[in-house]
Amino acid sequence: MEDCKIGLAWGFGNFLTGATRPDQRLTMNYINSILKLEVGLIETADSYLSGETEKLLGAMSDQIKNVGVATKVGGYRNSLPYPLNVQLVNSRVVQKLTIIRNRGYFSFNPRILPDSLRGRLESSLKRLRRNEIDIYMLHGVPEHCRVEDFVAELINLKELGMVRNIGLALDGNLEVDTAWCDYLEITLDQYNTDRFLNKACIIRSIHRNDIDKQDQVNKIVDKGFSGYLMSGSHNLNHYKELADAVSKYR
Repeated sequence: MEDCKIGLAWGFGNFLTGATRPDQRLTMNYINSILKLEVGLIETADSYLSGETEKLLGAMSDQIKNVGVATKVGGYRNSLPYPLNVQLVNSRVVQKLTIIRNRGYFSFNPRILPDSLRGRLESSLKRLRRNEIDIYMLHGVPEHCRVEDFVAELINLKELGMVRNIGLALDGNLEVDTAWCDYLEITLDQYNTDRFLNKACIIRSIHRNDIDKQDQVNKIVDKGFSGYLMSGSHNLNHYKELADAVSKYR
């Protein structure tokens, strides 16, 4: 994992779709194209496609051995076998129903308790075929238990050498204490609130078509940004635009 003031990240939340269903080989080819653009971090979650994204990254462990990996814990998973689990997650109807049921996209799974984090991390490490995770984050803010209890367990996992950095992926809740975070994953709009200027961040949603990428990167750097700018787009041109915008600062 590179150490730099500003790095490139790619958010891996879904497979590319072939003619009839999600296509692993097509996705692997896309990741290889991304790697040529000097991506420094690949971000995913243990719930994305119910662990299939982590498995695919594990299958590519040799290709991405010099790239940092960030994964998150706290999302909802299903236990159906591949490819049914992928098809279920890709269903727009299921996605909308899940968001309505959970009252938000980032609703933290109440079945996940602080003392279960180590087991879930061990499962992620196995799928990723890694000895440690570069950045391990809570996938939203837990509401069913004290956040402090999750933080204590994350710090314990870091002290055990299972993760290098810990953090939090935020959506709407900006009031939670983030002093313990090595990294915060936030949106561009959240970063522009200036609350997180002194934190190392992973900024997502940077690939949107309505964003002038060079102008935004310039503004972010002017604020003293440290961390990763992330595109989750499967449009390679979007990622190339972001890579070009960042290149002058590398």
